[in-house]
Parts: sequence; C-alpha cells; structure tokens
Amino acid sequence: MKDRQKVLDDRKAAREKLIQDRKAEQEAKKKEYEDRRKALQEEREAKKNGTVSEPAKTESTKTDNTSKPATTTEPKATTEPVTPTENKAEERQKLYEQRKKELEERKKKILEEREAAKKAKEAETQKTNTTNN
Repeated sequence: MKDRQKVLDDRKAAREKLIQDRKAEQEAKKKEYEDRRKALQEEREAKKNGTVSEPAKTESTKTDNTSKPATTTEPKATTEPVTPTENKAEERQKLYEQRKKELEERKKKILEEREAAKKAKEAETQKTNTTNN
C-alpha cells in the first residue's frame, strides 16, 4: 500500500511541477507581450507628438521550449531589412510629397493665369482708353 501511495504522490508532485512551470511560462509570455505593447504604444505617442524615435523591435512569436534569456547585444547589420509597415509608411510619404508638389504646381499655374488675364484686361482697358481719347 505504501508503494502505491508513493507512486501516486510522485505523480501528483510531477503534475504540480508541470502546472507551475506552465504558469511561470504563461506569466513570462504575458510580461513580454505587455512590454512589447507598451513600447509600441510609446512609439505611437511619439509619432503623434512629432518626435521620431527608434521603432520598437518586435520578436517573433515562435518560442522554443528551452528557457533562454533574449540577448540584445547582437551586432546590427549596416542595412536593416525594411519591414512592410515601414515600406508602407515610406510609400505614403512619397505619395504625399508627390501630391503636395502637384498641388503647388497647380496653384502656381492658376496664379500665372490670373496674372496673365489681369494684364490682358489692363491692356484692353488702356487700348479702349486711348481710342476714346
């Protein structure tokens, strides 16, 4: 009977240890998620305020079963790969600049046409004034 009880206690201890490990892993993932979320939120706030900061680095969601602390002292490449969101932001910025330039050109053209019409009208009024005198 004691052997059976010992086996049951061992199994129970193993289950409890497994549950504790899972809870600790969940808490670690939750903390990482919250940290990443906070960094992204700060980045958005900085964007709204017009200050530019280095974008928050997001780690991949894939995790391996070994518990290794993330090392952030890895050497950076001189050319970092462009993420789709950065690419979209650059495209939007280019489109914005292009539209702004076109708008400026249209405004300039309209002003030139107005000036030309104004000069033509003045010339016509002078012509009529000289013929009337």
